[in-house]
Amino acid sequence: MPRPVTPEEAAAIRWLLAHPSDPDAPALPSDAVDALTVVAECSCGCGSIEFDDEAKPWIVADALAVEGGGKSSWADVILWAGARGLHSLEIVQGNPHAARRLPTVAELRTWEDWGAELAGRGAV
Repeated sequence: MPRPVTPEEAAAIRWLLAHPSDPDAPALPSDAVDALTVVAECSCGCGSIEFDDEAKPWIVADALAVEGGGKSSWADVILWAGARGLHSLEIVQGNPHAARRLPTVAELRTWEDWGAELAGRGAV
């Protein structure tokens, strides 16, 4: 059953819109995020949601969610769009023991930032 986007989902989407994977891609408006309607949710409980059933969406942003103060990765967070606007927010679990939930904005990192954090710790 369709439902409004939650404040937590909206915050994650806004963060992803502010950190696009392709800086040359057309910008998507963030002012319509609160008006999104969730039309489907993943049945596994991972936090993935869909706003549109349009075929052939493309990736707007691809980020990493970390937990434990940034010591371990646990999910790939992907924002998809299509010709009619935002399509879905996908959470791909990277750690089978991680919590199946929507990450908080504080847990989100660009892949570049995550690499810099690891390099700063001498882990790369």
